[in-house]
Amino acid sequence: MRGGIGLTKRELFAAMALQGFMANKEHAKWFDPDEDATYAVRIADCLLKALEKGE
Repeated sequence: MRGGIGLTKRELFAAMALQGFMANKEHAKWFDPDEDATYAVRIADCLLKALEKGE
């Protein structure tokens, strides 16, 4: 299912996680695009899995 801006839930959740990382000024000093993008997608996947379980 795609949202109103053309993103899947997974893409939206990953973007929101990445935005949260960047909002933390301390984390932003050590930002690693490859590592943080991978972690944001893992967070999105975990959130989707939890939602499927009804958690």
